[in-house]
Amino acid sequence: MLGRLDEAASCYERAARLKPDDPVPRRNWAKALVLQGNGREAVAQFRLAIEAAPDWPELLGDLAWVLAAHPDPTVRDPEEGVHLARRAAALTSNQDLRILDVLSVAWAATGRFDAAGEVARSAISMAEQRREGSVAAAIRKRLRTYESSQSYVHDFVAGFGR
Repeated sequence: MLGRLDEAASCYERAARLKPDDPVPRRNWAKALVLQGNGREAVAQFRLAIEAAPDWPELLGDLAWVLAAHPDPTVRDPEEGVHLARRAAALTSNQDLRILDVLSVAWAATGRFDAAGEVARSAISMAEQRREGSVAAAIRKRLRTYESSQSYVHDFVAGFGR
């Protein structure tokens, strides 16, 4: 449904209401909501999806990403973002590059730039070993912001990212 975000969001909402215990349509709806600029409602839908699938690392990472990197301070909750990202990282044995990237973003959002840099450098090394150059480059770019004692803020209207 590329380019038809409102239609996609409506379909995901309908599916989430028809299958309230299925986290997949609710996750998709939440991602569509954040892209539409409705961060607070997206967070609420992510939370409901997590109730149905509390051990789904990618879902935990999605909510952590929004809580850590959203431009609206009323949506952000960096401490919860760290908690969720650490849990997701543990569930993936610290091997998922995107989850580690989210964890570094969340640490930076709390002002823990040292921890953010440590996680980012580890993820970059892992990405390079796996020959995932574009992932390494994206994390390296964010690492430069942490080294300048700045957190990363994502433009969700341009895309969900990660």
